[in-house]
Amino acid sequence: MQLSDEDIKEFAAVWKEEFGEEISDAEARRNAAQLLQLYSLLIRPPGAADSDSFDDHDHELFSILQEIN
Repeated sequence: MQLSDEDIKEFAAVWKEEFGEEISDAEARRNAAQLLQLYSLLIRPPGAADSDSFDDHDHELFSILQEIN
């Protein structure tokens, strides 16, 4: 999913409202992309077409969570 510049500005505004800190457009784009990737993993059932097993799903999910921190 491609995010528009307007999407990134909105994400940065929500980030500031929620966390009280301003982030650059690059940070907003990276954080929004990671959030979308995490969401897509959470809604995908284990064993979905691009995941061989639940363990692969867990590994992918936890690697994204580590990136976010």
